[in-house]
Amino acid sequence: MSLVPVPQSNNVNRVMPRTRSPWIAALALVCTTVLAGCAVKYAEVREEAFRSEKDKGSRIALPLNDASATNLVEFLHRLDRDQMRPTGKSPDDDPVYGSLVRTLRDSNNLQVAALKPRSRFCQIAVKICGQTRLFRGRSASLDVIDAREPKAVFPFPIAVSDGRFWWIFYHSQNEKGQDQFQKLLVTLIPPGKP
Repeated sequence: MSLVPVPQSNNVNRVMPRTRSPWIAALALVCTTVLAGCAVKYAEVREEAFRSEKDKGSRIALPLNDASATNLVEFLHRLDRDQMRPTGKSPDDDPVYGSLVRTLRDSNNLQVAALKPRSRFCQIAVKICGQTRLFRGRSASLDVIDAREPKAVFPFPIAVSDGRFWWIFYHSQNEKGQDQFQKLLVTLIPPGKP
């Protein structure tokens, strides 16, 4: 028994008749736009050299002190924790990250506002965004992939990208019962990722 192939043009014409309706083009554009907006964005914790901590025990405590602020800015400019060298400059005067460093030094700026999935970071961290423009208009992600964690971290960390780094904020209730950022992990975004 031999199979006779059906010409391809006949199959295409049966499935997709030749219509040139502008409505079909408009519907395809709307569907593409909606699906592009639904793309899941997640933060990946990189290998040791490309994150601000060696292990979970050395995570940056918030609010920042002088030593942690200096180490953070040094990491941000070296992009590789293994190549960090002290510069002697004040991290508060850094032209890119200085305003954020100053903001993260004050515990009053670390309050977590309404926490909703798919919200903008500035709706969650109102006081941080009021002091620095670095995260304005950026989406927050509650999806953090860290292969070192044996199970999901709760409460979920809140991640925001500045285009070069993922800033992953860990939060919990403080002694007053307020939800507050307590720890920070910064990791370089892998090449080719948005």
